Amino acid sequence: MPDPKIIDSLQQHQVPIDSIKPWPGNPNQGDIDDIASSLEEFGQWRPAVVQKSTGQICIGNSMWIAAKEKLGWTGIAAILVDIDDVAARKMLARDNRSRDKATYNDFLLADFLNELSDLTGGDLDGSGWEPTDLDDLLKSTGALAADTTSFLTTFTEPDTSEAAQALAPTTAPAANPFSHAPQQPAGGMPPHTPNTGTPAPQTGAEDPSEAAAPTTTDDGTPAAPGAAAAPNPVHTGPEPYTGPGAPASAGVGPQLPTASITNVGWAVTLEQRDTIRNAIKLSKETNSLDDAAAAITAICQTYLDTHTPADADA
Repeated sequence: MPDPKIIDSLQQHQVPIDSIKPWPGNPNQGDIDDIASSLEEFGQWRPAVVQKSTGQICIGNSMWIAAKEKLGWTGIAAILVDIDDVAARKMLARDNRSRDKATYNDFLLADFLNELSDLTGGDLDGSGWEPTDLDDLLKSTGALAADTTSFLTTFTEPDTSEAAQALAPTTAPAANPFSHAPQQPAGGMPPHTPNTGTPAPQTGAEDPSEAAAPTTTDDGTPAAPGAAAAPNPVHTGPEPYTGPGAPASAGVGPQLPTASITNVGWAVTLEQRDTIRNAIKLSKETNSLDDAAAAITAICQTYLDTHTPADADA
């Protein structure tokens, strides 16, 4: 018979397997084959809990059956507790019921299994789950469409710092000195003043000749008393305005950097996804590559190097 596979920290609690026994009439029927598979792969990593006075198992009945009847173990790790029949029954019932009340968050479960699948190349053996279970979860949670191309995202993260600076300058464009549009307050449109139909009262001089005149000339010297104000220098000619603030022509001013990185993605079937994943994994191992982008590029380059188009010799 095979030796019991019990982890080191539980070896001190090992007892002969026939020295304890399942609780008579235990209503919980565990998946014996699945538990036996887990014991065989990982070993026993939690002890059975046994009523000391009767030797009857309160917690771990299905584990005992799997170890003895499926694996042929002669020993098992168990902790003996000194409790009466009422407490023992409550412990057994509570352990079974707590498992019944447990639920899954399908979104978190799908993420968890998807990450495990990525780490193992799609192999979920030993987890208690099958690839079909993961596919069903991806469909039911709506994550399937994103998952089919998730292996192609993060080829490389493009450096858009220069483009971002060119597209979103931190300073406002220079004002056109020939534009005399009223200034707007920061943060939005100027406040609207409703037209009541009544002219605003005039204050000061009524005679246009008494209107304010410029105090200096263009060269900064004092203006002559009574000098008329210079007209607003608004551009009115037929030729396009080319002064300060005018739009720059093509090729003038800061240019956007040329993009050298892009994202690539396809919608594929689950079978195609697994094939591509396996090919990328093999390419990374064979060519000592660090990322999926380099791996799939190597695959494509190898194909191009070994295949000639049919019309190449024409």
